[in-house]
Amino acid sequence: LSPNFVSGEVTPCVDLPKSGTKNCTTSLAGGASEARGGPTATNQTVRHIEISSWRLCELNPQAASKNRQRVLGLRSARYTRCSHRPSSILPLVPMTIDSQPSRPPEPAALRRDVGLFGAMMMGLGSIVGTGVFVSIGIAAGITGPSVVFAILVAGLVATFNGLSSAQLAAAHPVSGGTYETPSMGFTAGWMFLCAKSASAATAALGFAGYALQLFQVDRGDWIVPLAVCAVVATTLLLLGGIRRSNWTNIAIVSTTLIALASFVVVGLPIAWREGSANMTPLFASDVPATATRQFLEACALMFVAYTGYGRIATLGEEVHNPRRTIPRAIIVTLLVSSLLYAIVGGIAVAAAGTGVLGSTSQQTAPLQLVANRLNSPMVAKLVAIGAVTAML
Repeated sequence: LSPNFVSGEVTPCVDLPKSGTKNCTTSLAGGASEARGGPTATNQTVRHIEISSWRLCELNPQAASKNRQRVLGLRSARYTRCSHRPSSILPLVPMTIDSQPSRPPEPAALRRDVGLFGAMMMGLGSIVGTGVFVSIGIAAGITGPSVVFAILVAGLVATFNGLSSAQLAAAHPVSGGTYETPSMGFTAGWMFLCAKSASAATAALGFAGYALQLFQVDRGDWIVPLAVCAVVATTLLLLGGIRRSNWTNIAIVSTTLIALASFVVVGLPIAWREGSANMTPLFASDVPATATRQFLEACALMFVAYTGYGRIATLGEEVHNPRRTIPRAIIVTLLVSSLLYAIVGGIAVAAAGTGVLGSTSQQTAPLQLVANRLNSPMVAKLVAIGAVTAML
């Protein structure tokens, strides 16, 4: 019988001559109990289970009774009738020892395994990528040394947008965050999904290209298969849960930050020595209207490099205390990334000039071109590794 039902002998139910109900005698560990009578005997309900012509009476734990007792330690119990079931063999349903009525199950929710540091690193992992290794070089080629100010302006605009997203995410602390809002949020969520799918495809191709160059493999036909493998591996990692993917993201972001820190440390003396020559003229054009247009174009390009903070807003069900953690993580992430972009961009322009940083290549990240001119093979190798990890 049920593991919660006290072991004992169970006799078959027999018909009573007048009432037509059943008489079930059950010998329990604490004594025997006999059930007779019809629906007026008690307001408990009995479920009969038929197994190979043996009909067993089982107490329904959800039934209402004035003298309800737990099954363990039960010495006497009164049952109503044993209803007939056509099936010859029915499964036994384990009884619970809890006499309280069962509550409806709570809706499934994700585990809250991410704190402020993990959410911030998740945002940095989404922001620090093509922006620092590629976009800064493209923007420098458009507006010249004033790219440093374009980075700060774009960071300021992204901060205002991020504060709005943080407020919405705090008001809707569920998985999906701001995209859970009716109508417009649903539409924005699908647009976000489409945009991130294209961005992920581009990042996967960049990862494959930089990885082949890092290991000096001259096989252009391997780029697409390697990119597909990177997408599949990342998907399987995410399916493993937020805790595992969070620690993997921290390792990837840490590798990228170490590469950028080494670039800053080695490039700072060269930037200090060559900065006065490489930072002038400030704008790429001497015509004010053209210079303004180029500067705003560079600001728009760098603003796109900050959009990864939206990833934090979707962690409503995966962070501790989302109403407080998400806004703080977004603000800290934008401040750190703005300073990181400005410092790296300023040193890159001052050390090598916009002529080197602004020259784009399909096979080499612009920042890596600058690192190759720092007379430090180790830094060049670290920046190459950072460019690979930043694409993930």
